[in-house]
Amino acid sequence: TSPIGVAEKYMPVEEELELSAGQPSVNNIIRYDVRAVNKDCKIISGKIAVKGELQVFVLYCGEQVSTPQSLRTSIPYSQILEIDGINDDCDCECKTRVAQVDIKPRTSITGETRTLSLNAKLHFCATACCNNDIPVIYDAFSTKYDAKITKNDIVFEKIFKTVNDNFVCRKKIELNTGNVGTVIDMWCDPQVSYCRIENGEVKTGGMLNIGFLAYDSDNQPAYYEKPIDFDYTLQADGALNTMKCDTEVTLVKLSYTIL
Repeated sequence: TSPIGVAEKYMPVEEELELSAGQPSVNNIIRYDVRAVNKDCKIISGKIAVKGELQVFVLYCGEQVSTPQSLRTSIPYSQILEIDGINDDCDCECKTRVAQVDIKPRTSITGETRTLSLNAKLHFCATACCNNDIPVIYDAFSTKYDAKITKNDIVFEKIFKTVNDNFVCRKKIELNTGNVGTVIDMWCDPQVSYCRIENGEVKTGGMLNIGFLAYDSDNQPAYYEKPIDFDYTLQADGALNTMKCDTEVTLVKLSYTIL
């Protein structure tokens, strides 16, 4: 298996986000988070087709409302990337990241701010690998002279398996200061620290950096940060300890329960 090329592409995304009928108008934005999650990456007619969605979250202060409000929505995206020499017998993968994003409130002619303007730039990076036949000399002789033959092992790389799996991580977060009354917003940034193969299993793990805004038991706003570790094991029958592995973790959903 040999890499045959890498393709990069930027795509602008412009979208108007509408508040639901029951939500108050926007006074100001506290924070927002936009993540790109790929749903599919495959080769079609000699090109790489990528599909996914932008997961958008906005936390804002509403007019005449003391409690912060939130807006969650998703925006589908698709993109075509070209790599010379790619065909249906190749394997491909694509990583998509949000290179730039800006969300601003937009006031209508009536004076209400019930629309948010999203401007983002997505960066696609696709790689393709294909299987090739490589000629090697497996025998040599001479009819005239004595020949001294030496043999060496040649290592060839081949993609063993590609996995796209959902993993649920449940952890308890202990707070050393005060009690949490109400959670306003919670977010998470995963960081992978290792990936290895042991006894036919792919083991990976790292840290989840949790941050959240909340009201404490005295109804005062507070901010918390907490790192927690995670571990994930995948059964990969036939995998050897001499193989290499690589992993990428993307957060697709986050929920909590106050205990």
